[in-house]
Amino acid sequence: MNDLIKDITPSELQQISIRITDGVGNIIEQAKRTIAIYLNSEVSMTYLEIGKYIAGELDAIGEEKYGSKIVSTVSRLLTERFGTGYQRANIFRMLKVAREFPDR
Repeated sequence: MNDLIKDITPSELQQISIRITDGVGNIIEQAKRTIAIYLNSEVSMTYLEIGKYIAGELDAIGEEKYGSKIVSTVSRLLTERFGTGYQRANIFRMLKVAREFPDR
């Protein structure tokens, strides 16, 4: 191996290193894209499940009377516990999606 390296000029060594780095970079970039797609899918499915769960709970107690207050309280508690992403408007979006796609 050392004999091979001695026969390579500094310019060739640089070119080989760049080619390998570019190849590895392509693998990393593809993995990042795949992970982003997977995470987006998981987040969407999680939000759908949250919407379905809340919809079921609200339907059981009669949403028209208490739904808005419960969603506001649940939003506040989820935000305190898990951070951003659970604002009242987001919870209502989750409910809307769950009701539009009940079989998913």
